[in-house]
Amino acid sequence: MRTGKAMRTFAGLLCLQLAFSQLGWSAEPQSVPLLTDVRLHDGGLLTGQVVDGAGVPSADATVTVAFGNQPVAETQTDSKGEFQVRGLRGGVHAVALESGVAQCRLWAPGTAPPKAGPRVLLVENQEVVRGKSCAQHKFAHALSNPWLLMGVAAVAIAVPVALNGGESESGS
Repeated sequence: MRTGKAMRTFAGLLCLQLAFSQLGWSAEPQSVPLLTDVRLHDGGLLTGQVVDGAGVPSADATVTVAFGNQPVAETQTDSKGEFQVRGLRGGVHAVALESGVAQCRLWAPGTAPPKAGPRVLLVENQEVVRGKSCAQHKFAHALSNPWLLMGVAAVAIAVPVALNGGESESGS
């Protein structure tokens, strides 16, 4: 009888885990494209700045803007690392340096959502590190595994039931 209750509890936990996985709640890291929303100024003007990893402006850096696979503009940064590109339209554009590229969703004046910024900030030679997953640490990664957590919960329920010493729930 006690084993049957433990199995029902385990089956319930299994159903919950399956339900969560169907909702997209997973312990596996998800790849999310990094897309920056930027408001264009009047005349389709895109402004921005290029800095190095320490935040120092990068003078004379080449910035290329592409729409689809076609370059639409190229410019150089000034002594403050700032640049401007005119004549752009809304849509997803690649804003590239020699050392990397940023995907930007450009918005025509008056159409941008509140979270859209007024300019692009590009960091040269930036190593992208996203903090969503603890995969670098094996112990932390193991603890994020829903199957392991379910097993621990099942054992935590089953052991007290097994150690109950034959007493029933009704107290007889």
